[in-house]
Amino acid sequence: EEIQANGECKPKGMVVAICGNIPPASGLSSSSALVSAACLAVMHANGQPLQKQLLATISATSERHIGTQGGGMDQAIAFLARQGCAQYIEWNPLRATSVTLPPQTLFLIANSLTEANKAAKSDFNQRVVECRLGCRLLAKMSGRDDWKNILQFANLQDILGYTLDEMESLADEYLSKEAYTRSELISVFQVDTAEFEESLLTPNTRTSELFHLRQRALHVLQEAGRVFKFRQAAQIGDIEKMGELMKASHESLCLLYECSHQNLNDLVAAVGRAGASGRLTGAGWGGCIVALCDSIDQCDGAMRELRKYFAQRPEAEGRNFDDLVFITNSQRGAEVYLN
Repeated sequence: EEIQANGECKPKGMVVAICGNIPPASGLSSSSALVSAACLAVMHANGQPLQKQLLATISATSERHIGTQGGGMDQAIAFLARQGCAQYIEWNPLRATSVTLPPQTLFLIANSLTEANKAAKSDFNQRVVECRLGCRLLAKMSGRDDWKNILQFANLQDILGYTLDEMESLADEYLSKEAYTRSELISVFQVDTAEFEESLLTPNTRTSELFHLRQRALHVLQEAGRVFKFRQAAQIGDIEKMGELMKASHESLCLLYECSHQNLNDLVAAVGRAGASGRLTGAGWGGCIVALCDSIDQCDGAMRELRKYFAQRPEAEGRNFDDLVFITNSQRGAEVYLN
């Protein structure tokens, strides 16, 4: 569609070979990697401009056809990543600011051996819906007539001109600590059942009966604050503070967003015994953790703890440890290699 929108260009046929080593359903964005690579290959083969922001946007839109309501972060970093840096990603329009990481920064990835197939379950989309409902409810309670069109807390924050702290206070004031029932939300939004299901839910969440709006809102708003603090810590080389924020993020994912898994928590605890700071990565409910290490010695210590952990896991029997755990650092994004 993008190619044809750019003029009278008939898409070319392609013979494609695909090779990769990202384990599926591991929280390492294997599906986003495939979609992004396919997008890059098709655009290049058809002589289209390879503008990174555009490629990321097309890839994110394309992936939603499999049924997951992702936000586009995976595709953005796939194209906009720079070696030795984290990327501070902003939206509308999509843009990225490079944040140089302390030179000793290393990341350790460990697989929980619990598959996290977000396309096969409604859990992922349930969280997206809960966040959107929470945002819409805060917009309605703030007197916005256009509340149905305000889907993201960042958009509501801009509209209201609030700080993150003020947004958190708003959520504290208006969102119930208890889960909302379907009938309660239909009443507060002043819509009928049909409109509630068609306009405010997604196809695979239309049978949901309970919605935890306050917890999801607080996680999103507090996580946004942690992103700002992580950026500041990285800029001054405070890797200890970066680690504290990683730990706090995982705790929030466990308690407020409720998307962790006991095997993920066990991995975080294992690397923590060596002083590394871990959090789940990806959508959650399984997959991998990413642990921040401040030295190769700390990485080695975390690896030793993980060897002991996997030695006690029946699922890991006969598996190559190097396929379950690896060390990496930040690298460049997607590129085209020509003969």
